[in-house]
Amino acid sequence: MNRDIAPDGPMADPTEPQSPTERTFRSAHEAFLELEADLDLFNWLIDDVPVWERIRFDVNKRILEATGLLGAAHERGSNGSTGAAVGDILRSISTHNPYFTPDADVLFFTHPRRKRLDDGKWWNVRCDPVIERLGCDIAVLESGREHGHRRPARTHQLRYLDPIERLADLRRRFAADWEFATRDAERIERLEAAIRERFEVDVDIDEMVAHSLSSRRQLRPSYEAILERVDPDVVVVTVSYGRERAIQIEACKRQAVPVVELQHGVIDPYHVGYSFPGPSRRKWMFPDYLLVYGSFWRDAVEYPIPDERVLPVGYPFIESQQPTSEGAVEREQIVFVSQGTIGEQLSQFAAELADEPGFETDIVYKLHPAEVARYPESYPWLAAADVEVADGSDQSLYELFEASTAQVGVYSTAVYEGLRFGLRTYLFDLPGSIKLRALVDEDVATPVASVTDLVDAERSARGTIPFDTSRIFEPTALEAVPRAIEQIRTAEASNGAIDSDGSDDTDIDPTA
Repeated sequence: MNRDIAPDGPMADPTEPQSPTERTFRSAHEAFLELEADLDLFNWLIDDVPVWERIRFDVNKRILEATGLLGAAHERGSNGSTGAAVGDILRSISTHNPYFTPDADVLFFTHPRRKRLDDGKWWNVRCDPVIERLGCDIAVLESGREHGHRRPARTHQLRYLDPIERLADLRRRFAADWEFATRDAERIERLEAAIRERFEVDVDIDEMVAHSLSSRRQLRPSYEAILERVDPDVVVVTVSYGRERAIQIEACKRQAVPVVELQHGVIDPYHVGYSFPGPSRRKWMFPDYLLVYGSFWRDAVEYPIPDERVLPVGYPFIESQQPTSEGAVEREQIVFVSQGTIGEQLSQFAAELADEPGFETDIVYKLHPAEVARYPESYPWLAAADVEVADGSDQSLYELFEASTAQVGVYSTAVYEGLRFGLRTYLFDLPGSIKLRALVDEDVATPVASVTDLVDAERSARGTIPFDTSRIFEPTALEAVPRAIEQIRTAEASNGAIDSDGSDDTDIDPTA
C-alpha cells in the first residue's frame, strides 16, 4: 500500500479530523510519532535486540491512558479460586503439557480469550473455525490468564503454555534486575524525560525494557525447544504485538518457520501494533504474512511487510454464524456496542438517550464480555435507566443485530460486523472514534456528539443502509483462510527459508 508519507514523520491522512476530540487524539498520535523519530528509537539496540518495537504498543497505550485519551480496559473476573488456578497449572503439566505436543504440520499460538457459544463450549472464535477446516495435523498452544483457561474448550489438540510462562515468571522474580550499559541507561532516562515533557505523564521505560529483555531470555529457549519437537511447517498467531508473542515470533524466525497472523480486530493508522508509516519505522519481529478480513484492511495502514504478504481472506467466525431463526423479527431497536475502555461514557450516553422525551425506540446496551462481571456496580445509571442490558447470555451480538435497525459505537470491531446486518451506524464522539473515521468519510456512519444529534439523525433516517461489506469481510472466508494457510505452507516448503528482507517469489492467491 502506498500513501503520502513523511520520511520520519506521521503518515498523512487525507481527511482532517472534524471534532475537537478527534483533533486532540490525532495530535497526541502525531506527537508520539515525532517522539520516536526525534530519538531514533527504531535503531535502538540492546544486545542486538531492537527494543523499541517490543515495547512500542505498551508505551503508547500507557501514554493514552495517562492523558485520558484512552480508558483502561476492564479485566475479566477470575472465574475461579486460587485452587482452581493451581489446578490449571497441574492440568497443564499432566494432560496438557506443551512439551508433549506431538508433531504437527501447523502450530497455533493462540490468545486465551474465548467465547461460550450455543453448544456450551468455549470457542476461540478467531482460530477454531479455521482449525476445524484444515486438512492436516494441528497443534494448539494457549497462554494462560489470571482466570485460568475456559473449559470445556472447543479447540482440539489443545496444550497450555502455563508451565513455561509461570516458570519464567518465577525465574524473573528471583533473578537480579537487568543491568543496563551506561549508554542504554542514559537513553532510557532521555526517553522518560521526553515523554514527561511532551505528554506530561510518567512512563517507567526502565521497567518495560527490563521486563521485555528478561522475558526474552527466559522464554525463547523453551519456545525453540517446542518448535524443534513439533517441527511445524507454519505457525499461526493472533495479536502479534503482545509481549510474549514477539518472543515466539523470534523463535520461529530463528528456525526458519514462517509465521501467519489472523486479524483479530480493528486495524487503523492509530494502532501502533500494525501501523509503521515511513521508511524509518519497521518491525523485525512481525509475522511473515497477515491474513486480513478484506481489502479494506489491506489498505488501512503501512504494514512492516510487503503488500503481497497482506492477504484479504475474510473472517471465518462471522461467516460461520448462520441466522439463529428463520426471518428474525426486526423492530425499531438501537444497539449500543460497549467496550471497557469507553464503557463509562457510552453507557451514560445510552441512559441519557433513554430519558429523552419523545424518543420511543427500544434501546439495548450490549456489554463487552469483560464488563459483565462488574455490571451493574460499574454503571449504576445504566441499571436505573429504561434500557435493556444484554450480557450475551440470552442473545448473541449477531442475534441483536438481526433484530435491530441501528447501532451506536466508538471504535469496536463489532461496529464493522453490524454493518454486515445493514444497521444505521452512529459513532459517539469519544477519544478513539477517529479510528473509524473512514466509515464517516464514506457516508456509511454518522458522527454524533450529543443525544440531540442522535435523535435528529434517527428521525430523518429510515430503513437500512445499502452498503457492500465485501471489502470489509470477504464472503468466502471458511474456504479462503484454510486455503491461504495451506498455500503458504506449500510455497514455503518448496521455496525454502524466507528472505531476510521479507521478499520472495511466493504467489499466494487464497481466493482462487
